[in-house]
Amino acid sequence: MTIIFYILLILQVKSTQGYHCHVCSIHVIGYSASSHDLQSPMYDDCDIRSATHSCYIRIDWLSDGTTEISYETNSLIPIDSVVVSTRRHIDFHTGEYSTVQSIGYSCGSNRTSCNTVKNLKRILSAITLPTDQQLRRLDNFIYPMNAFNGSSCSMMTSNRNHHCSIKNSIDCKQCVGSVIQYLDHSDWCSTCLTNQTNGNFIDYEVVISLRTNSQLEKVNVVCQTHAHCNSLENMNRIKEILAIDFNPTKFFHSKASTTTMSTLVLIISTIFTFVSGLFSSQ
Repeated sequence: MTIIFYILLILQVKSTQGYHCHVCSIHVIGYSASSHDLQSPMYDDCDIRSATHSCYIRIDWLSDGTTEISYETNSLIPIDSVVVSTRRHIDFHTGEYSTVQSIGYSCGSNRTSCNTVKNLKRILSAITLPTDQQLRRLDNFIYPMNAFNGSSCSMMTSNRNHHCSIKNSIDCKQCVGSVIQYLDHSDWCSTCLTNQTNGNFIDYEVVISLRTNSQLEKVNVVCQTHAHCNSLENMNRIKEILAIDFNPTKFFHSKASTTTMSTLVLIISTIFTFVSGLFSSQ
């Protein structure tokens, strides 16, 4: 019984030492990489640092066709969560459409770093991103209009949103809308911008909790096209078009056996160290 008590005490001490995270130089890949192309960073490119909140790894597919992988600590994303984001943008000066997508994973482990390429691959295997065809369906929402009339913007807000500023349509340069939805609760704002940006765009972001399998969705839209392009109805249509598919079974498929084995190895090692100390002290 005494041995078990000391083992639990040692494990508790280990669990209060914070998280061990990889912090590495940004890894740039000169093309749009898939999970098969991802390699672990070189030893000299990384440090192991402690973090109080979480470890974080993110992959970005940029508009120039390249890919970046980042390793960080203390992300604002809740621990044991995945964040997926997509931006579709049109530049007023060039008239070109572009897409940026990213997937991030927030985690924590006091035994070994969890923000690894191996875990990122598990995330990628479980997520299906919107296709190019789905993204192109959004182009009608953000197509620029030379003869823009601010009266075409929807000007409404939910009862919960006290920060939504309804503008005078005469001053409007672009329509703008945002909606955040978690379970059955939504908070939204439809108004306009009085200072024009360099383009129209749609942002879609979803945060998935791996602990509860619940999702928080967020849409931002800046547009000028048909009447009420920034309406709640259109933002909900955007959510439907860009909705990602997350398969928790694929992500957790190997986690149970890996976690069990790691825990077993830790316990055996702790027992061995403790018993060896008892005999050496006699």
